[in-house]
Amino acid sequence: MVKFGAPVEGQKKYYKLAECKKGQILVEGKYVGVTEAGPTSMYPGSLTYNFKPLDGSATVGLSGGQLGYLLEENAREGDIVQVTYQGMEKIDKGRFAGKDSHQFTIALPEVEGEAVPQETASETSEESTGAVDLSGLD
Repeated sequence: MVKFGAPVEGQKKYYKLAECKKGQILVEGKYVGVTEAGPTSMYPGSLTYNFKPLDGSATVGLSGGQLGYLLEENAREGDIVQVTYQGMEKIDKGRFAGKDSHQFTIALPEVEGEAVPQETASETSEESTGAVDLSGLD
């Protein structure tokens, strides 16, 4: 019988967001960057945000415009983040007004005993999950 080790680099785990539950933590790990879908993709030009989980499992790839906004505003490549799914919400304005959009929150590790505020793109959201203490996981 052959035994296999950890997945090799290049393998990714993707979530079907429609099957995720509100409040579900999708990944806790290092933000490793963004890739753009090629012309043969179902959604050419779409962006996938990639994370290497702290447990060493396969890289997680997530897509969503709101997630991209949160990462651009609050994290850099190499940062440790926690990404939580927050369900669907209608977009209020812009070219996608009236359409449903997947919502996320990101949390960053605590810094010197103070929690880094958890940011969301939706200012009307009343729900919040606390930042996870990931100190000492360098």
